[in-house]
Amino acid sequence: FLIATRNVEGLATLGQTAVPALVKAINADTSFSLSEKQGDLADRNFIAQALAQIGGPAVVEPLTTMLASADENTVESICSALAEIGDPRAVEPLIGLFQQGNVNAQFSSIRALGKLQDKRAYDALALALNSPNRAIQYEAVIAVGKIGDLLAVPILVNIVEKKFDDEVHIVAIDSLGELGDPAATPVLAKELREGVQKSSRVHAARSLGKLGGDT
Repeated sequence: FLIATRNVEGLATLGQTAVPALVKAINADTSFSLSEKQGDLADRNFIAQALAQIGGPAVVEPLTTMLASADENTVESICSALAEIGDPRAVEPLIGLFQQGNVNAQFSSIRALGKLQDKRAYDALALALNSPNRAIQYEAVIAVGKIGDLLAVPILVNIVEKKFDDEVHIVAIDSLGELGDPAATPVLAKELREGVQKSSRVHAARSLGKLGGDT
């Protein structure tokens, strides 16, 4: 009844006991009584929303299989749920979503990958660091600092040097401090000396401190 009436809150209250029925409904020809015009997409979006609210390792596989067919709002919910669960099985599907999705899907996938902190995501993050979309780039800059892959240092240094967006500029400075590579010292020291904004100079000083450089 809860599935037939699309009672997401009721299913979330049932928790893990509702997962098998929802997973079975994913592959059903018609999971409950909807008009054919409304179609399977509405069904799958509802199931995905319910699984995302329930959470836990058991929902990882069904959620990742639904990434390609869900609408934008549901994709965002799925990505948030996968990030919260923290299961490494989600990494490859999220990378696939970034590679094939639209801008909104790319944003949601990069944010989730940053929270999962898995180095397999580096290639996708490297592309996102060079994205013309500032929101995606911002999330990618934060993510590489969390993941800790030093391969990102040259890209972050380039972002700091170009100074094309204030928020991205600041988080790139912070991420260089998190990564801890002494190769970032020259650009951070220059930012400390010559940075136009006080905030960027303050962040450069903090990052230099983490690198053991002079402030």
